[in-house]
Amino acid sequence: STPSTTPGFHLQDLVLDSATTSEQKTNCLKLMKVVVKNLFDSDKNKDEKYRQLKLDNQKVRDKLLTCKSAVDYLKAIGFVETT
Repeated sequence: STPSTTPGFHLQDLVLDSATTSEQKTNCLKLMKVVVKNLFDSDKNKDEKYRQLKLDNQKVRDKLLTCKSAVDYLKAIGFVETT
């Protein structure tokens, strides 16, 4: 595996990123936890709304997009950026 496709590298990058504050990292990780948890929920993972993230959603913009490594992580676990 290469760093670009290995989720663990992206989490490490997120934690070590000096461009984001501790609060931003915490908020990002909390939202990522919810997203991943929903993927493993047998009822929610059948519903398309839990298998996609709208990048124009305020919470996604404020909490995930502030951490570039979070987007890389989500892509590494199978999310695809679409328009």
